[in-house]
Amino acid sequence: MRRRRATCLLFGAAVVCAVLAVLSIVHWGEEGAGLALAGSIAYLLGTIITTVAYHVPRNDKLSTLDANAADTARYWDHFVTQWTTMNHVRTVSSIAATICFTLALRA
Repeated sequence: MRRRRATCLLFGAAVVCAVLAVLSIVHWGEEGAGLALAGSIAYLLGTIITTVAYHVPRNDKLSTLDANAADTARYWDHFVTQWTTMNHVRTVSSIAATICFTLALRA
């Protein structure tokens, strides 16, 4: 249930960002349109694409590994380093999107 709720929030925000991106383009000459578009792009590329294309496949693979197998420890060492790096990318893009949206609202 918790995973479904998180998925709904993640993709619900993506839908809102997609709508904001379209509205930003339609209203391009207005104040804040560029910032709203930048925030939408930051969220969609940095958060959604990173999650769907990078994190989910690796999480799924990790969940299929035998915890007692020798290769699992080696995979985990690689997994945690790479996953954490990409999670920082996701975090920074979410912060950038939030800053852009906040500035767009203030414009």
